Amino acid sequence: MKLSLGKSLWDRLPHTRMVKKVVGDLAGARARQELLGACGYAKRPEGLATRLGVELERHLPLNTSPEAVAEFGRYFDQLNVQTLALVEAREPLPRLDASIPASQVELAPSQWRRLWPWLGGQRFLRLARAHLVGRDAALAAALAASLSDFCRFNPPLMGPAWASAGLMATRSLNWLLALRMVGDPVRLGAEVVVSVLMHLALVGQVLAEDLAQAPGRAAPAAALLLLGRSLPFLPQAEQWRSQGQAKLLEALATYGRPGPARPTRQLGLDTHWAALAGWALGRDWARDHLGETLAPLALACRSLAEPWGTGRGWGYDPVRSVLEFDSTGEPLFGPGANLAAVVLGQARLRAHRRVDEGLFWLIGPEAAEWLRQLAGGGDPGAGDLPGAGLSWLAAEAGGRKVGLRLCSAPRQAAGPGWGARSLDLSVSLDGQPLLALPGPPAEGPLAGVLDARAAHSVVRVDAREPGPGQVRVEGLESTDNHLFISLAFDGYVRLPDPVNLRRRVHLDRRRGVITVVDQLSAGSRHQVELLFQLPPGARARPLDQGGLELGGDFGRCHLAVDQACRVEVLQGRTDPALGWRSTREGQTVPSPVVRLVTRQVGDVTLTTVFTPLP
Repeated sequence: MKLSLGKSLWDRLPHTRMVKKVVGDLAGARARQELLGACGYAKRPEGLATRLGVELERHLPLNTSPEAVAEFGRYFDQLNVQTLALVEAREPLPRLDASIPASQVELAPSQWRRLWPWLGGQRFLRLARAHLVGRDAALAAALAASLSDFCRFNPPLMGPAWASAGLMATRSLNWLLALRMVGDPVRLGAEVVVSVLMHLALVGQVLAEDLAQAPGRAAPAAALLLLGRSLPFLPQAEQWRSQGQAKLLEALATYGRPGPARPTRQLGLDTHWAALAGWALGRDWARDHLGETLAPLALACRSLAEPWGTGRGWGYDPVRSVLEFDSTGEPLFGPGANLAAVVLGQARLRAHRRVDEGLFWLIGPEAAEWLRQLAGGGDPGAGDLPGAGLSWLAAEAGGRKVGLRLCSAPRQAAGPGWGARSLDLSVSLDGQPLLALPGPPAEGPLAGVLDARAAHSVVRVDAREPGPGQVRVEGLESTDNHLFISLAFDGYVRLPDPVNLRRRVHLDRRRGVITVVDQLSAGSRHQVELLFQLPPGARARPLDQGGLELGGDFGRCHLAVDQACRVEVLQGRTDPALGWRSTREGQTVPSPVVRLVTRQVGDVTLTTVFTPLP
């Protein structure tokens, strides 16, 4: 069952005969017999199914003991879990268009969202978890039917199920964990188990070749490592484990070097994937191999997660999260940071004390005690992660937990999409947004607006988008009294009068005051706009003594603005678009934006001060 993903294969696949031949070679009766023989179980599918259960119990140390299952209801809504699973079990598997090669699949974000529970394996994982805690006969039957139908209607390399390495990686992990929750895979039916193993074996081959051609990605690497470890009876298992480990360490190391920036969302995903690999291989392995590369990523995630940050990330990805037990979506940064803190034993990485469901099954009810023992890690402080294009300041300041995130991408020349976000500032107070991120990209007429400079808390020059440029981190300080960062951006040097921007942000740890100083170096007259994007539902009220009082879920905050500027508060303007946020994928809502405007000749310095109020 060898696989070679050359371009010539994709070119030939649209022909009907080639499609049938490829599917037959990789998933037909002959392929099943070859798999059984290669694993040492020729004509004995029951034996292979039993072996799978034994290996998963050894290599995926989920805590599915009766004691853990009995404790589940203390932490989560068990009745709701089972009710939703029964509803999901009755939903028919969508008939995907598997008549075209995966490389030619083109789906809109809304289509990916609709198909994600099936394609990413969340549906099967949720059914297995509900069956484990409730032992419902209807769920037991739905488990086998779900896997059997998926394998039958998604032939190898055809259709959306095979369109993304990240998608296949997530599905393989969710299937492995779900099979582990089932306990004895034989109860699903030996033939179903063989079909699943054929599917996983092919995913492993695809991921191995994909990593050889395009390294530097944590999800496929970690998934390949876990496949190799969990399925040692496959001939390629040891090779997969070795390749996955090497590629995972390589992917994590790139975050410490300037390069093409990754979306903030990917930082959360990669941190969680690496922490899962550390959990599966053991804490000793994690400390020896992941300590230096994973810890900086987890610390960045901690600064973005509650209670320091809002827990939201920029950048669309159909692979929304790693472990997704909740159909409405799991938090993006906290789970990875907490799991990394547990496997590395480092208190400074712990985001919060709340036990998410992934951590519950990975560690067991004692996860709450493990997190409690990791208390006292101090503030996240000031940090910088070049590969993520992210710098942050986070500390207890003025009696509140204050988190600031600056987009410092690109560190290398990049297109205007990244330039639009460069120097973007988001601020949260006690985990509630004060200056908000645009949110995940939308669809429809505002789709492009959320990826334009007007959607960020930035400086605009002459109402123009910047060209390709670079961001330099000029200073980063963390003391007992303050946190400070200085960033410079040269995205406007191609104007007839070249302009350089510098943004300096200072956090007074004693008073909680945030000072933002924006400097523009130029030789002629320019219109300079300073935008501060507030979250939906926030209020901005002018004060008699000058400035604005801001109010919302974050509490109250006084905003002192530069006297040289004209101050406007806008909300939901559409022509041109200004004052819009995306609260979820595909949805936009109006929100306030504070706009400061000035026209000056030569160098300009604008100082803005945010003072949180009691």
